[in-house]
Amino acid sequence: MTLLNSLLLGACAIGAAVAQLQCGTIEYNPALYSCYDGDFLCPIISGDATKKCGDACYDADIYDCKADSTLAEKPAEDNPFTLIAHNPLYYGINGKVINGCSRHFFLRDLPCAYCPEGIGGLDCSMFSENATVLGGISGLMTTVPGGQLFYIEPNGALGFTQAHSGSYPTGSTFGSVKAYEDGEFIIPGTSGWYACGDDNQIFAALPGLEFSCIPLRILTAEWPYGTPVWQYT
Repeated sequence: MTLLNSLLLGACAIGAAVAQLQCGTIEYNPALYSCYDGDFLCPIISGDATKKCGDACYDADIYDCKADSTLAEKPAEDNPFTLIAHNPLYYGINGKVINGCSRHFFLRDLPCAYCPEGIGGLDCSMFSENATVLGGISGLMTTVPGGQLFYIEPNGALGFTQAHSGSYPTGSTFGSVKAYEDGEFIIPGTSGWYACGDDNQIFAALPGLEFSCIPLRILTAEWPYGTPVWQYT
């Protein structure tokens, strides 16, 4: 029941008055919960209904429900992938791509990228510069020597290192995320992500932090193409 309790705590009101329905002996708000089998409630989180598996509620982008009604974690995403914002309650952000710019991540159509022209053997025209692609739990898919890494800053911001530099904000964490194949991009132990401000910057809902922003989940999309940039800026 730990998973169920965790999901129930993550459910939040969306502000609109909705007529209460009955699920067994319990009244519930259908904007916040789904009723299964006539008497089992599962929360709706960031616009998505969690599903029932045995006596637990689960996120289908993280777990699969097996034939014996037990949960199995989805396979890890081993291939390069991009990030997609997901919250059906917010049409303006749902399905939007997440890209890197100015060492942080935002809902924006294209990343900020750079390729040094005039270097022998380097053909900048080979880079599409049309996506921010992640590989593994802390790397960005680039060509620049030394590569670039992404991390979570102490304030929850999803950031990345500058090329040719290993500097990052003190207290940042690397490798704390999990990415699932055709599934979700999460930090275990947190309640999801937020898009904040007019530029929709991405923040992780780290324990102890509070945000007055748009809640969202982040989904992965496999990237089957080549390296899209020389470096991100």
